[in-house]
Amino acid sequence: MGESTARHDRVQRFVIQPIGSVRSGSRLYGGGLPLVVGGCCAAVLSYLGLWPIGVWMLGAMAVLGVGLWVVQVRNGWRQVISICSDQVIVETGQRPQHQREVFRRGWVRLEWRHPDSRNYVSRLFLRSHGRAIEIGSCLTVTERDLLALQLLLSLPVVTTL
Repeated sequence: MGESTARHDRVQRFVIQPIGSVRSGSRLYGGGLPLVVGGCCAAVLSYLGLWPIGVWMLGAMAVLGVGLWVVQVRNGWRQVISICSDQVIVETGQRPQHQREVFRRGWVRLEWRHPDSRNYVSRLFLRSHGRAIEIGSCLTVTERDLLALQLLLSLPVVTTL
């Protein structure tokens, strides 16, 4: 899930991000090496007169490369929830957060929205004055439950689940 840090100035911070199972070292072997080997094989096949197979192989390697790039970009997403003495700040996006929502702490309410069908996952929202932001969309159901309990303990008593 993420980590919760409490500092001495009474700010609680929850960091939510995907696990990021693709590390930079494995990207070289999983992405770069097959592209190089595929390119060499396509060159050999083209030299032997089997160029249609080589072209198809290069296309497949390009699709693999784009897929790995998308995974790498998506692993950079994170959500930081900071609970201060008078406000709740939710920053969402890539490393320099792109979206920032600020709520008054006394009015923030935690809302657990259950799906209409059992094939969909439930969603967790922070809501205040007609504005809502979904939190923990990359978490599993049990991790989302744990996050909801931790947020309930950190927010004012009037917060409902």
